[in-house]
Amino acid sequence: MDFKAIKIFSEYEKLLPTNQQQAQDFLKDKFIKYLAYLSNPKYIESITKVLQSSKVAKEKNAIILALSSKKEIGVIKDLGIYDQVKKFNIEVMDFDLIVNVVI
Repeated sequence: MDFKAIKIFSEYEKLLPTNQQQAQDFLKDKFIKYLAYLSNPKYIESITKVLQSSKVAKEKNAIILALSSKKEIGVIKDLGIYDQVKKFNIEVMDFDLIVNVVI
């Protein structure tokens, strides 16, 4: 689970009241860079090594992009970011869904 998108959304929310277009452009730009990071083979390899060395039982390996709320998932869907995320086989979950995975 990767929680860095929450910080990106925090910055987006600060920009939103003064300039919606600038906030949306910021979010798109940051997510393009963020997805490049998450989909980097070296990043994936390092995460895989950590998981292999742990004794944690798991059904499958997946990168989960964590967001605070369903509203944020709606925003990335509206801006076309969600489709880009899915192209990299990255799952998107809000805190409610993450709680279900952890339990």
